[in-house]
Amino acid sequence: MTQQPSTSQKVKRIPIDLGGPTPICIEPHRRPYPTGEWVSAMIDSYLSRDDFDAQIVSISFVQGGVPNQELIDALSNRPFTLATRPDELSRKDAEWLVEQGCQGIELNVYTTQQFVLDRNGIFYNLDIIEEMVAFFQEKGLEVGIHLVYGLPHADLEGCINDVRIFCNLNVDYLRLAPVLVLSGSELEMMYRAGRYFPVSTEESVQYLHSAFQISEESNIPIVRMGWQSKNDFGVSAVAGPESNNLRAEVLERAFRYRIIGVVAGLGGKNIVLSFHPKDEGYVRGKGNCNIKFVSQKLRCPSIELKRDTTLQRCEIRCHALHEDI
Repeated sequence: MTQQPSTSQKVKRIPIDLGGPTPICIEPHRRPYPTGEWVSAMIDSYLSRDDFDAQIVSISFVQGGVPNQELIDALSNRPFTLATRPDELSRKDAEWLVEQGCQGIELNVYTTQQFVLDRNGIFYNLDIIEEMVAFFQEKGLEVGIHLVYGLPHADLEGCINDVRIFCNLNVDYLRLAPVLVLSGSELEMMYRAGRYFPVSTEESVQYLHSAFQISEESNIPIVRMGWQSKNDFGVSAVAGPESNNLRAEVLERAFRYRIIGVVAGLGGKNIVLSFHPKDEGYVRGKGNCNIKFVSQKLRCPSIELKRDTTLQRCEIRCHALHEDI
């Protein structure tokens, strides 16, 4: 059940917004393309912080587009990664990025459902994406995939299948997030007119829990679930599952099912649950909801919680009270 970030996710990252276009239903407009001087100033600003070590810093070009030579030169040979849409990255660009020392690529795929891509004006397909993933994997780059769920005309089962597809491609990590109805976007007009209904928080938790199970089986980490609209877009969301705690809700549910599994066969007994101390919040659940649920469902008179630093994160063990272990 362990979900550890990929190695490069632990590096201190300096984000550089390239202002690339994203689907109109996700973001309301394009931002200005940065200059080399601005990039240099941005890097200096981050490096002046006490929590930034210049030895473990990587530059992350984000929000679509491709950096030009001026921006690469402004990095002063620092390592960098790029997050962009498949339709903004040509084969020539990809080869050039590898030559320039790019260490990782995150493809903002959103979905592989062709009908959904076509209806939302997104012009790429699964064949193109698979070719890109294979190219960067062969070059030794870390490859991440950014998927969204809740696009107009999409269904959650198709979105869950997207997760399966990329786990089968053995990418390095996934980033998952719902579509938010952002102020000023075309999607807001559709929402106001009753032509679009965003996914609910409960639907988000259901989807993310299913995605978590698939990724766990494939040992592919999910480095982020959800987003904060003002932090990620600079504008507010008028509808949609905007939550700072989607991961916590998903892991809380995952731990509940895990606990039920390890307690099975001990119903009606006083039990002891052992877990890593850092997982206590997930084991308990909000307001001790997981413990109450298991106690009522399996009729355990008492459940003793035991922190055990010898256990791995997400590992849970159970035995009956006074039982030899």
